[in-house]
Order: sequence, then structure tokens, then C-alpha cells
Amino acid sequence: MISNGTIAFDNVELPRYLAKPSGRDEPLPALIMCHSFPFGPIDARHSANTFPELIDRMANELGFAAMSFTFRGCGESSGDFSLQGWVDDLRAAIDHMIEHTQPTGLWLVEYRRVSCHLCRSR
Repeated sequence: MISNGTIAFDNVELPRYLAKPSGRDEPLPALIMCHSFPFGPIDARHSANTFPELIDRMANELGFAAMSFTFRGCGESSGDFSLQGWVDDLRAAIDHMIEHTQPTGLWLVEYRRVSCHLCRSR
């Protein structure tokens, strides 16, 4: 995944792509897009590869601060896969988005119900 920053916490580094609508500095609604569990032809190395283009569109067409990232064990992220690790990653991504954008609201967009399962496990 193309990244323009990193979510760093507890010796873990998760590449992220964050976009905001150009020319807008006020607090905006925010959206985090989560990739699915790696499977079949879309293995862990390729998770979220196409998300930056979609994140740019969400920012510029919807007026949201939008972000995607790769969970540990996927793409260029450090660490090994674990379900608890992914819960921690999602919490860190939410904290990162709040810290960097002070959103008016925050939505999680999931692919194949990953964030739903992770949030429920907390």
C-alpha cells in the first residue's frame, strides 16, 4: 500500500494513508477503511493495496478526513498476525485519526466485516 505516514505504538508500525479535502482545515467527519483478512489470491502482502485511491476519492468527493492502514502481519506493517493484535491496531488507528483530525464524528468502513468482529471483541 502506498503510505504517507505511520501509526506507531507499542513497538508496532502500521503504514497508513490519510487524506483530507484540499483547502479545508476545520474539523470534518472522519472515516477509517479496514481491509479484510488475507485469503486466496489477495494474500497478506497485498492487503489494502488499492485503498489509497479510494481514500482520496472519499476525502475529495465526500468531504471526509479518510484513512486506511494495514493491520500487523499484512503489507509493510510490522508484527505478526493475531486477532488481539488486530484489535489493538484498530484502537491505535482510531486514536491516531482522532489525534490528527479532531473529527466531528468517526465511521469505520469495513471489508468483509473485519472491524465489526474486532470491535465486538473489545
